[in-house]
This record gives sequence, structure tokens and C-alpha cells, in this order.
Amino acid sequence: MADQMGMMVWAEVPVYWNIQWENPQTLRNARNQLQEMITRDHNRAAVIIYSVANETPVNDARNRFLRQLIQDAHSSDPTRLSLQPFRTMSLLRATA
Repeated sequence: MADQMGMMVWAEVPVYWNIQWENPQTLRNARNQLQEMITRDHNRAAVIIYSVANETPVNDARNRFLRQLIQDAHSSDPTRLSLQPFRTMSLLRATA
């Protein structure tokens, strides 16, 4: 429907807030969900961005986790942007 209406879609996996960033099973689960989303949406013109998380606090474990997901997204579909929005307050506290 979005393709037919000319809408742009931001597709996102449910990785958010304070998940267990260092748990290998959590990463496997997120990687699987990301791959399923890309497999489902790779032929949909309306999908312009894959988001690998939403509003997560910034820390080293999170950065490693999300870097892996972004690499996976680019490997699976190099034609689309991949991103991760972050909580601004976390960034402000980290730089203050």
C-alpha cells in the first residue's frame, strides 16, 4: 500500500532502551529479526531506511552490538540506508 501511495517507510527492529547488550543470545535474536525484516521488505520501494534500534542509551556495549547489526543490514541490502536513533539526553550527558 505504501508503495502504491508513494509513501516513504522507516522499517525498524524492536531493539530499544536497556536490552542485554552483551548477551550473545540477544544479539542472535536481533540479527535474526533484522534479517527477517530485510528479507520481507527488500523488494518494497517504499522502504528507504532500516533502523537497527530506537532511542538506546549510548555506551560501548551498545555501540558494538549496533555496529554488528548495521554491518548485517549493509551486507544484506547495500541499496538502503541503515541507522540508529539515540536518546539525545544520553548524548548530552556524555558530552557535558
